[in-house]
This record gives sequence, structure tokens and C-alpha cells, in this order.
Amino acid sequence: MPDWNIPFKLYINACGDGLGAPLHQVQIIDDKPTEGPVCYISRQIKPTGARYGASQMKCLCL
Repeated sequence: MPDWNIPFKLYINACGDGLGAPLHQVQIIDDKPTEGPVCYISRQIKPTGARYGASQMKCLCL
């Protein structure tokens, strides 16, 4: 369960086949800060998006 009082970290990844964006949060587990996933989001690239450059793909991921 996410803790809404702790900041989140969004990682993005894009390639010719698809987009992915795991959302992480650091929580204290056994007295140690541990970063773990809160959720994962992904999808395939549509034909128009396949023509984008690397920077445009990262923006599309956001």
C-alpha cells in the first residue's frame, strides 16, 4: 500500500516495442529503507509512435 506522505519515484523506459513506467516508493522495512514497486504500467508502441526518436519516446512514456 502506498504511503501518501512519502515521495514517489517514477522510472520510465521506452524502446521500439513498448513503453514501461514502474512507480516506486521508499519504505522502512525491518529498520532499513527499501525501495519497492507500487505499480507497473506498460503498453505496446502504436505504429505512429514507432517513428519517434529516443527523446520523443521518453516524453510519450510520461
